[in-house]
Amino acid sequence: FCTVNTIWKERRRYRKLEEVVEEIIYIFKYEQVQEIIFSDDTFTLDRRRVIELCDLLKALKEPSQIRWMCSTRVDLVDKDLLEKMYEAGCYSIQYGIEAGSQKILDSIGKGITLEQVRDAVSTSLDVGMEVWCFFMFPHPEDTEETVREQIRLMKELRKMGVTETLSATTPFPGTYYYEHADELGIKILADSWDEYDCKHLIITTKHLSKEKLNSLIEELVQCV
Repeated sequence: FCTVNTIWKERRRYRKLEEVVEEIIYIFKYEQVQEIIFSDDTFTLDRRRVIELCDLLKALKEPSQIRWMCSTRVDLVDKDLLEKMYEAGCYSIQYGIEAGSQKILDSIGKGITLEQVRDAVSTSLDVGMEVWCFFMFPHPEDTEETVREQIRLMKELRKMGVTETLSATTPFPGTYYYEHADELGIKILADSWDEYDCKHLIITTKHLSKEKLNSLIEELVQCV
């Protein structure tokens, strides 16, 4: 469901941490920014690297001035790591949750559980971070019940203090959803590439009509 692997072919290249820290120092000193965002899709993919970066940031003369945020997965964090990140200036963390139904999470190959979602979110909030959770809609196997499950989870997380975003599932060319649309029961409704912005509902699924999807998305939007 994600375009990242299609674009980058499952390859990644890390910069030297010393160079990363030098650039951070420069940005805060000369550009006078208030915060920075690490654009890594999965910031904590390499736990040892993150710990080393946090140690380097904490060793700076004025580490309290370094404020940053990042994105990662709920199954790649724990309390010790989150505390180190927070102490090194990470004040906000973003998690890609995608769905609120275990059935749907399994069907899209997300590889996480709802228990991991709740644990990661709760722990992040406990250490003092702001938490953002990203959701998508609809998924190929969605039914009205699985969407209701997503609505319930989104409401639960919002009550915990989480900020949420909702994106329209968009089958970009080259992705699995685009190449296997017929097999998945996806019908692409878009007439223009301008609609491929993750903000417009441009697909229907085998279980949900356009009318039903429009009705459900109105309920989902109220959660964010």
